[in-house]
Amino acid sequence: MIIAGAQKCGTSTLFATLANHPGIDVPRDPETGKAFKEIDFFNRHHQRGDDWYFSRFMSDGKTRLDVSPNYLCDPQAHQRMHALLPDAMVVVSLRDPVDRAISQYNHYTQLMPGSHDWDWRCPEDTLDVNVQSELASPYDDWAGILNRGKYLQQLTHLLKFYDRSQVHVMVMDQWCVDPEHHLSALLDFAGLPQVALDVHTCHVRTYDSDPAGAELRKQLVEFYRPHNEALFDFLGARFESWILP
Repeated sequence: MIIAGAQKCGTSTLFATLANHPGIDVPRDPETGKAFKEIDFFNRHHQRGDDWYFSRFMSDGKTRLDVSPNYLCDPQAHQRMHALLPDAMVVVSLRDPVDRAISQYNHYTQLMPGSHDWDWRCPEDTLDVNVQSELASPYDDWAGILNRGKYLQQLTHLLKFYDRSQVHVMVMDQWCVDPEHHLSALLDFAGLPQVALDVHTCHVRTYDSDPAGAELRKQLVEFYRPHNEALFDFLGARFESWILP
């Protein structure tokens, strides 16, 4: 099972919860045996080869769990995933794209100050400056603070390689209301036994202030509105809070 993203949409919570399922095998460092979340094989480490990938999973007969939230926004990763694992079950986790963008900005500015190892235009500047820079000069494909929130475009590309029955879309707004129900649905999708699992909520932080003021938040809501409306049609479900300033 591959949890392909999106970034800042609950993938750490899903990993921490599912890693305790007796039928799941998570990636481990071959030298230390320590489990880790993001193997990033189909984007960052593909040149290491298939044997390197499979060597990170050490339990025979279990469902391998690859949680790498940067796969979804990388079109090349979709093709590579299918070439190696055409029968994989793929999970896509989503949340309000405005909240996702703010969370991405907060995560990197608070935990990785000055980092240049991610897709932002102005790493030392405000969220507003970064947003305006991307509006003026968008990233290719779905990189960047803004493009990562164009969920349906990424799903549509993923579905060029995987059948719809192999892709399970989760919306973390729903998970937060009833995690047990949505965890049960996820286990059914993956063909895993229903076992009692503690839900481990990860990376929920209290921030000193909202980096998006009222005007910027309104601008982001309007930017995502047509993308959200198309996604609602695709999912057959609406999330009204996503389109309210």
